[in-house]
Amino acid sequence: MPEAGMSVRNAADLIREQKMELADQISKGILLLYLCAAAVLDVRTKELPLLFLAAGGACAIAMQLLSGELTVLQMLCGAIPGLGLLLAARITRQAVGYGDGALLLIPGLFLGLLPTVLLLLCALLIAAGTGIFLMAVKRWKKKQELPFVPFLYAGYILVLLLI
Repeated sequence: MPEAGMSVRNAADLIREQKMELADQISKGILLLYLCAAAVLDVRTKELPLLFLAAGGACAIAMQLLSGELTVLQMLCGAIPGLGLLLAARITRQAVGYGDGALLLIPGLFLGLLPTVLLLLCALLIAAGTGIFLMAVKRWKKKQELPFVPFLYAGYILVLLLI
């Protein structure tokens, strides 16, 4: 609420700032729910439907157009980690799935480059720790598959706590 004695211009700036903050919070909440749904899909079916991925991308682009939080260039740069994961899927003959890389494009569109890199690093560290733990405790084999999207979800929660 604007204070007494505040100019109309300052009040308008304050309202604009509050709208941007609200849009940012809504965007983070939508991404959190989307990654949760993706994690459930990945665990249950071991795949992410193309329509699901397209809907996430469309939602990210729509949110950015409405909020104006990121420029088009920042959104494109945010897609770099996802493109890197897609390349890793190609090189490793899908040791990392194409769906994982395609999914990582969506947080990139929502967040931009640096938070998406942080998200990927957190996910990789959590996945590595979990893999080591499972091999030590449950005697898992090195080649046994582990769905990656739940680690992206956990990594995003960590990113939310860090930024």
